[in-house]
Amino acid sequence: MKIAVHVSNSPVSTYSKIINWQRIQLVVILIKMKVLPVKRRELLQTLSSIAEQVRNESGCLKAVVFQNVEDDNELLFIEEWSTQKDSVAHLDSDLFTVLMGAGGLMRKPPEVIITAVGQSTEFEV
Repeated sequence: MKIAVHVSNSPVSTYSKIINWQRIQLVVILIKMKVLPVKRRELLQTLSSIAEQVRNESGCLKAVVFQNVEDDNELLFIEEWSTQKDSVAHLDSDLFTVLMGAGGLMRKPPEVIITAVGQSTEFEV
């Protein structure tokens, strides 16, 4: 079971009521960003600092920043959370507000995708 919730200009905490959280094992938050070329370095430094702080929050399993090798101005911030409670607390935090506030460095507002994973299986390819 995989449930994706797109967040757009709405209070994030309202989405915690949509999902059957009792069956969730992992919450993944993807934040897609298109940066202004002249602001790329500044945004990467900001995101690196934010990722370090997010990793110290309760329940955070991962917080990383990726840059598209084909488009230097396309960034992806990925967070993984062990519980719904911790992910919602983060989404309602000042730190997440700062992350979203970095929109002034972007070509367009960031796209936030929240995915709740109820069961996953690892396999080798």
